Amino acid sequence: MTKENIGTYSCEVRNEFDSIKRIFEIRSEACHLPKTNDYGENYPLILSHTHQLITQRSIGLGGKIFIYCPDSLLIYNEERLGSYISAYCINETRFLVNDKEYDISNIKCKEKIKPKYHKTNTACAPGNTELVQVRFEVKSQIFSVFDVCIDKDKYKIHFVRYIMHSGIANTSLAGASFTNNELLPLNFNDIYNCNSQLKSIYATTGEKLSKDGKCCFGKRQLVSPMDVLPGVTQETTYTYLNVVPVWSSCGQENWDEVERRVRSLVYDRDYALDVWTGSSHSLILPSTQLESQVELRLNDRYNLQQQVPLYLWKVISDRQEMSSLAIVLINYPNLEVQQALVLIRSICTDICAKTNWMKNSEWKKPNKGFVFCCLLLSINQELVDRSAP
Repeated sequence: MTKENIGTYSCEVRNEFDSIKRIFEIRSEACHLPKTNDYGENYPLILSHTHQLITQRSIGLGGKIFIYCPDSLLIYNEERLGSYISAYCINETRFLVNDKEYDISNIKCKEKIKPKYHKTNTACAPGNTELVQVRFEVKSQIFSVFDVCIDKDKYKIHFVRYIMHSGIANTSLAGASFTNNELLPLNFNDIYNCNSQLKSIYATTGEKLSKDGKCCFGKRQLVSPMDVLPGVTQETTYTYLNVVPVWSSCGQENWDEVERRVRSLVYDRDYALDVWTGSSHSLILPSTQLESQVELRLNDRYNLQQQVPLYLWKVISDRQEMSSLAIVLINYPNLEVQQALVLIRSICTDICAKTNWMKNSEWKKPNKGFVFCCLLLSINQELVDRSAP
């Protein structure tokens, strides 16, 4: 059966005595997890029949899943279903629970499931760094979403690492808000206030980076909510542990396109890829005020600072093909092409044009975000932390 066969059909037979009409509904042969654009819903954990997060795109007809709220009850409209139920695929998002049919899109937890931030006491880069696991804990089971390497002295995110599956959400969450974490005790409302940023940078460098005041350094998630499994796991990406400052109010179309292409790659190959996304080097700008150069940092009202990286990078590792590719964005305001070409030469030989799924004539346009590609083995080791890939 193909998708074109799915639908409702009517059949009518007539003769000289009477007519008979029957309605037939042809359903799909599989179910899928509900996807939504709404932030703030109390999504439950949905697990496979082996009690793992569901990573594939579909669930076979009659397939078994478990729906779970660790610290509260499952609610369907006003009906209480307990905290842990099993369900069997009927069609699309409709499942059988205790001989009754439910649309699991409408099954919610009474209270929100909160992720855990597990400190591993493991150094992940030079300096006072630690690898932190962002995960869910259900009794004795652990469901990891991503790991983050943080410098606890410099309040810097070195990299995140995660696995992308074919069952990714591929949708963002509207109205999402970011959560603070004790490991980054900065006032991020100050850090990402566009007017305050530009005034502070002008006072330090004597340069107006944005003439109309519309461009500044914005929050960029290293793990996109589109890149993880749908539902409650998407909400874990809205933490400041997953954010770096990138010149993102203007000229980030190319990095958006990079992320889209990686998602398409996962779909096309239909198996998991290992991904690391990180930041590297300090953005250094000339200063007419100090007659020298300054390392750019963003300040909050308590004079706590966060470094602005010069590079944003992503490494995609394909275990089946035994291949890896590094993709790099130059995070430099008002970048000129010649400046970019000089920076590339210090990093690697650009191979985007030689990589089928990364061919794009737009990568070299600074107003969209200057992007280049590297063989992982040939890249400058100072750019991509060797402790990452």
